[in-house]
Amino acid sequence: MPSYYEKRILRVLEQHKDGLTTVNVAQKADISKTTALKYLALLREAGKIDFIEVGPSKLWRLTEPGKAKYKHVAPSRTRKIESVLKEFKQSTGLEGSAVVDNEG
Repeated sequence: MPSYYEKRILRVLEQHKDGLTTVNVAQKADISKTTALKYLALLREAGKIDFIEVGPSKLWRLTEPGKAKYKHVAPSRTRKIESVLKEFKQSTGLEGSAVVDNEG
């Protein structure tokens, strides 16, 4: 089962079918670049995402298996979870990996 951060990255890439750079993935998923790199590598290893090289940059995109596995998440649920998380982070001042998912 994908981790919290993997799910966030998959959601972001689902919304940007042409691909995103590592920095863009991190910004849109509201995670640090280091965290993004770690989970992008894990998702690539699992065959859910891949990248194409455009000059010095990598554009990360979902693979066909990644798209198929992602479709079960309801967009309304995703928006609600992200809204609650954003509010929590604003009220506590916690950032990045200081906010831990239910898997620890």
